[in-house]
Amino acid sequence: MHVARPDLGEGGNLRPVVDLLVEQIECADFVILNKIDQLDAGQLESLKGIASSLNPLSKVSNQSGTVNKQIHFAC
Repeated sequence: MHVARPDLGEGGNLRPVVDLLVEQIECADFVILNKIDQLDAGQLESLKGIASSLNPLSKVSNQSGTVNKQIHFAC
């Protein structure tokens, strides 16, 4: 899947969604893995590892259901 990125100028009309997802994780302070009830333990650990390797400084946590902002974003 590709998405339009007119802000990238010529050659940026189509950009793979995976590139956008990676960029978002690389720049994030917090990464919340949601809907974890749909994963087995191995898949969850794999996703946590991928997110941590893309951005070792971010806080990676998991959640099923509504995100509790008080827990995840307390400063």
